[in-house]
Amino acid sequence: MKQPVKDKIVFTALVLFYEQGIHHTGINQIIEASDVAKASFYHHFPSKDDLVDECLRQYGAIIADQIRSLVAESGDLDTLIRNWVARIKAGIVDTASYHGCPVANMRFSLMLDSDQNIREKFSAVIDSWADILDAFIETLKKDGRIAHTIVTRQLARRMIHIYQGAVVMWKLTGDTTYFDDLIDIAHELVGPPK
Repeated sequence: MKQPVKDKIVFTALVLFYEQGIHHTGINQIIEASDVAKASFYHHFPSKDDLVDECLRQYGAIIADQIRSLVAESGDLDTLIRNWVARIKAGIVDTASYHGCPVANMRFSLMLDSDQNIREKFSAVIDSWADILDAFIETLKKDGRIAHTIVTRQLARRMIHIYQGAVVMWKLTGDTTYFDDLIDIAHELVGPPK
């Protein structure tokens, strides 16, 4: 079955934006790499900003699916964090082109753009990840597997913070032990596994 034109464009842009960054990827490169007509590109995406918005939604959804997968295979918070760290490390080892979180990379590329609308879009993506973690943590809390005093939303957001911080520190230093710190920090936040 032939891939729809819009999907070809988005998939190509996702790869190129991740590998090269937004500002180092031109529309003509995306058109050529996706093997679509220029008119088709502009029919679906009148501007590069429109394509960036769609890629942000797609990256956010991909990561949300990864978080859902981690939650589904993890019966407790300790297992979730250990599985998360294992996946990150596997991505680093198996892929020379691992560049960390694509959503964070997009935002770093757009740092000079202080448009409130852009900040809100990124916040909405991150909030969707926190929603998934929050629901998982709330279930653990109701089941008595973590302390009833834990503020689930706060913990969910902190988990994202420490993940993003570990990725940035790894990018700065190449030291993967920052990911191992995720496990220790999680234990400090909620106590050792029950």
